[in-house]
Amino acid sequence: MFFSRCLQVVFKTTGGRAWNPPSGLRPLSPSQRRNRKKNLALTMKNMSILKLAEANQPEVPVRLFKPLNFSRMQWMKKKLEETRAALGWDMEARALQEQARALRVGGAGRQDAGSMLPPAARAALQSSAQEK
Repeated sequence: MFFSRCLQVVFKTTGGRAWNPPSGLRPLSPSQRRNRKKNLALTMKNMSILKLAEANQPEVPVRLFKPLNFSRMQWMKKKLEETRAALGWDMEARALQEQARALRVGGAGRQDAGSMLPPAARAALQSSAQEK
């Protein structure tokens, strides 16, 4: 088993004889000390960042999707329409609506308007129905 050097004394659970030498652990080497300092500095920096983030949290959590009042909703609708018109999406949406309306109106007179079958299968079904 491996035990980190930061632990001073580690005893086995059975027996009573210590794994650590009786004279204590050797001091850390210079490279180990450097790495330990770097790791501690990084950990402390991360902790301070987290503490700052926690301190900047509002005391009472604010709901992001709170309902808008009527005037604010109307203002947002108007701005959205202006943006759509500026980007040209308004014309595309209108053209799609016109196409959908034309399909609904034009296809309402046909009997097979609601059929999900492909045209060949639909024709075969109609011909078999006419033969009977």
